[in-house]
Order: sequence, then structure tokens, then C-alpha cells
Amino acid sequence: MEQIKTIKKRTVKKRTVKTVILAMIALLGAFVFVGCTSRSGGTAPVYYSYKVKDINHCGFFYISKTTYYGNRVEFDVNSRYDISGMNFSTPDDPNATVDFKNNTVILYSDIPNDISSLEVSNGWFEINFRYLDTSEYACIWRTWADDLGWVEYEGDTDKYYTEEEKEQQREAAKRAEELRKQAEKEDEELFPVFQGKWVSDDGDYFDIYDAGSSHGFTRHGVRYHQNDPEYTEEYDYFKFSKFGGENQYRMLYTTEDTWGIQIAYDIEYDGGNSFLYLGKEFTRAGESAESQKSNRTREYFDNLDKESSYDKIVEELGPCGFRGSGIIYNIWQLDDGTEARVVFDSEGKIVMIYIADEDNNVERIYKREY
Repeated sequence: MEQIKTIKKRTVKKRTVKTVILAMIALLGAFVFVGCTSRSGGTAPVYYSYKVKDINHCGFFYISKTTYYGNRVEFDVNSRYDISGMNFSTPDDPNATVDFKNNTVILYSDIPNDISSLEVSNGWFEINFRYLDTSEYACIWRTWADDLGWVEYEGDTDKYYTEEEKEQQREAAKRAEELRKQAEKEDEELFPVFQGKWVSDDGDYFDIYDAGSSHGFTRHGVRYHQNDPEYTEEYDYFKFSKFGGENQYRMLYTTEDTWGIQIAYDIEYDGGNSFLYLGKEFTRAGESAESQKSNRTREYFDNLDKESSYDKIVEELGPCGFRGSGIIYNIWQLDDGTEARVVFDSEGKIVMIYIADEDNNVERIYKREY
């Protein structure tokens, strides 16, 4: 009996060792499988390297590699500028936190495997990335220009946007075009109502006039002058519209040259011979005063005494607009639809004079000799 028991014990022991070995092999296989297939929760990180030359990318900032870990996503970037001064976020996880290590942007997240997009910005550019969890992402970007404002997005817009987004953009463009046509019609109807000179009892006045056309646009000019303190401002490209409640109207100036700034005069008008602006009554005083506009010609600048100052030209032509960043151009719209662009030095003396036609062909007619 003792011999039989011993054999049984040995048999049980051999089976136990075999079972343990098989279990260990199965468990090891499971680890290998998980490590190879999981993007964020496994033992090995998963990364995507990109052939940037095959991607329509932004030259001064692009991503070369994205790596997914269990608690974060790391983006290896090539940037012309210091990344620590930029803003990074992802719409896939608004709660993600950002850190930096050399040229790597790190997003810590509870859901790293859900992150496939990145948004980058600073004061003068925005770059948006999508499909970073594939071998070829898409990105779009736009930059800020002092003389234009935000330019249109460039990059691979067709790949970046979904079909649903493209349809929404088409619908938005259609609605915007309808609103533009409606606003143009309203402007054409209202401008003749307000055209002319309107004067208050204390001598302040509005001079509203037809400034002709330029670059395909009808220009309505408004010169506003107040006596106390003495101040005059004048711009073209005003649009007239109904605004707010009954008898409320708006004269609005806004173009690309205003860098997003709008100038608006909100008035109350009941169809009579006067309107209210900031509680002050302005009464119609006849036709628009064109004395300052009559000198706005090419001949004026051709024959201008080049020692004339900024103040002298403003006195003869009225106030001007401005354009530019490094070099500031003082812009006078001319009666024939062209514009004069004058550069002054710090003392208000003329440095250069340009004339630009409606197609933006620019001719320099004067440059100071040193």
C-alpha cells in the first residue's frame, strides 16, 4: 500500500508542475498580446512617425512623431520658435495638462488613447492637427498680418475637414452671401436719405458724401467734426443700415484695413430734417460740403510741394486712413477711385508718395533724396 501511495503522490506532483508551466506560458502569451496590441494601456508605448515631406504641413511648426503611453501623449515637434511660449490644447480632452521636455510637447490625460488632435497657437498664428493616430495627419494653419488681420486657413483643408463640416461651411457661405446682398440693398436705399451735411447748434457736424468707387466697391464717406474738444475723423467705406428698434440706424465703417476695429455712429432718425447722435440733435444743412474733396486728385500729389508737412496736407484734403505695420502708409482716397499712399518721417515730412489704382498696381511718384 505504501508503494502505491508513493506512486500516486509522484503522479500528482508531475501533473501539478505541468499545469503550472502551461499556465505560465498562457499568461506570458497574454502579456505579449496585450503589449503588442494596446495603444495606451499596455506595457509598451505605441508611436506614429510621419513622413512630413508627404504631408501638406506648416513650415515653421510641424509634428514628426506622436507616442502614446498609459497616462500621456508625447508629440515630437520641429519648431522655429520656443514652444514654451505657445498654447497647446486638444478638443479630445479639455482637461489634459501640458508639459514640455526639450522639443517634446507632453499632454497628460486620463484618456490618452482618445487623443488624435492638437491645437497650437500664440499671438500671431494658429495651427490645428487632426488624425495624429494614423501614419499621415492633416493640418491647417493661419497667421495674423497687421495690414490684413487673420488670413484664411491654408494647408490640407480638404483632408482636415469632415464631409459634415464641409457641408456646414457651404451652408454658412450661402447664408453669408445672402446677408451681404441684403446689407448692400439696405445701404443703397438708406445712403440717399442721409447724404448731405448735418449740423448741431454748437457747430459739430456730419458731412456724408459719395466717395465714388474703388477696387470694385462703392464708397460712402463720412466726415465727423466736433468743436469741443476740436476733433475731426473721416473714413470711406461706410455702410448704412437699420439697427436696433424703430427709428434706429447705424453708419458703420469696417474693412480689412481696420484690423478688426469697427467705427460706428448710431443715430435716431424719424424721417424728418434732423437726427439724434449721442443725445445731440443734428439738423440737415444742405448738400454735402465737397470743398475738401475737390483737391483729392492725382494732380494734387504730382504738383505737391514735397516740403509740405502732414498737417498741411490734412488741412487741404482732410483726415486720412492708415495701413501697414513696419512702414505706416497714410491713405487718401482720390476722386477717380485710386488712392495716394504717403510715408512721413517722425517730423511729419514726406518721405515717399505712391499712387495705387483699383487693381492695386502701385506707382511711386516721389522718393526723398538724401
